[in-house]
Amino acid sequence: MTSITLVISLIHIANGPYYAGKKTGLAEATPDDGVFDIALIKSSHALRTLSAMGRYAKGKRPKNCVFIQGKKITIRTKSNMWIQLDNEYIQDNSIDLNMVHHAVQIVSINNLTYPMASIAAI
Repeated sequence: MTSITLVISLIHIANGPYYAGKKTGLAEATPDDGVFDIALIKSSHALRTLSAMGRYAKGKRPKNCVFIQGKKITIRTKSNMWIQLDNEYIQDNSIDLNMVHHAVQIVSINNLTYPMASIAAI
């Protein structure tokens, strides 16, 4: 288990490279590797943080971004943070996420593959 203490502006936990139809800075994230991909954008000067978030939103990973992977994630803060889960917003000072293998069964056509070719083009 890895524990990281940082002052951060954005935490993005994903299992795919896209959010709302757009590529994110987690371009190598895949839904079938058994881990969450996590991007932490460290806080800095307000303009630098805004620039980093804009770069991340365009599918690039800014210099002040830390990338890690994990199967279990616990985030705790002293004050409430905004948490967005599937476009629902809540406020809390802690969240625990666990990878549950084979929890979702998907029906697909024969030979359906994940579009890794589009990810490699980034």
